[in-house]
Amino acid sequence: MATITPFYRSANKDFTLVNGDCVSVLEAFDFKFDMIFADPPYFLSNGGISVSSGKVVCVDKGEWDKAPSAEYIDEFNRRWLSACKDKLKDNGTIWISGTHHNIFSVADQLSELGFKILNVVTWNKTDPPDNVSHRVFKHSAEYIIWAKKSKRAQHRYNYELMRQLNDGKQMTDVWRMPAVAKWEKSCGKHPTQKPLSLLARIIMASTKEDDWVLDPFNGSGTTGVAASLLGRKFLGIDMEKSYLELASMRREELENEEVRQAYKEMVLVDFNGAIQAEKPHHVLVGRIGSEEQWEWFEKSHTYTLPISKILSMPKLLGAEYVLAFLGKDSKRAQLCRISSVKPQVKTREQVTEMASHTSDYKPTRDRTYWLIHLEKPLDELKGKVFNKSLLLNMQEQRGAYWIKKYEEAIKAFK
Repeated sequence: MATITPFYRSANKDFTLVNGDCVSVLEAFDFKFDMIFADPPYFLSNGGISVSSGKVVCVDKGEWDKAPSAEYIDEFNRRWLSACKDKLKDNGTIWISGTHHNIFSVADQLSELGFKILNVVTWNKTDPPDNVSHRVFKHSAEYIIWAKKSKRAQHRYNYELMRQLNDGKQMTDVWRMPAVAKWEKSCGKHPTQKPLSLLARIIMASTKEDDWVLDPFNGSGTTGVAASLLGRKFLGIDMEKSYLELASMRREELENEEVRQAYKEMVLVDFNGAIQAEKPHHVLVGRIGSEEQWEWFEKSHTYTLPISKILSMPKLLGAEYVLAFLGKDSKRAQLCRISSVKPQVKTREQVTEMASHTSDYKPTRDRTYWLIHLEKPLDELKGKVFNKSLLLNMQEQRGAYWIKKYEEAIKAFK
């Protein structure tokens, strides 16, 4: 790679960020990538409104997401796609996300530049915001074009892996996945952030370990985080330094081996993503061992969990509730909503110090604990649907026991 000063580079050099216009940066060095994922401006910032966290909000993202004309959008897409094609290996592929605001222009420019479109994947969101105008259908999908460099190019597609991840059946071009989870925004928010599970699936479908992945519109760095977790190398380009700062912080999180492992397992089990129950709620079930610990739990609204349990329950990071029992008594249970963005990793000594201000609670198992901050116990849960995917394996005696206790406790809340 040519001498370009990186904005950030990870210690093992698998993750590099560069500040600048992607076309200018790509023209400055002679290097080709195995795969490109691009999340270009959708050009939907036209003063419209949507719903976020129950509030009506403006959909405008910034000046970079505004376009004066259709001709401007076509020229913009042709310019960056041409630069990417020049830096894509002959057997490489490119993925581009969009909505109806930009995806037709992207498809036209791909065809004019000689790319061969392989699929148009529909990302069907399981949790789309309501349409507040009541004049059109609710928008619940985005589209991801997958294309190879030319009609004659031999591209990589890891068919068997995708089939394996889809319960032994051919994976279709409709992917039911939720939007970005709260734990993915631990370092800050980006207006167009994509879920880690989506990028992980794309990378695993079309690359192998040690391949180079490019994201010319880096944003919050989700592509790079997924690439790093999966053993690929990554270059991200963005014009906004604040977004590059956010991306670098997300990569730095992975230097904590426990966090890296938890994220990796979360991604690997979340490919299907679709949740079949209506408005499901993910629940973490846990046992509190003593009256003193229960007292601290009730006073602090903080639930402590050893890192070993995090690794055995990889979907914890998507949990919305904690159902905590005192001992084995299903009548002594509290269901609380998780209110923090992400659990906080603490050592046993730090947890003991915190707990010493409210009780004599002293955790004794693992040295590293995750503290999950909770809202007060919930009493408005009648009619809610709960997803038991976070429970232990039903085939295990221990798991079957706690599922029974879970069901007993939920009856009380209903």
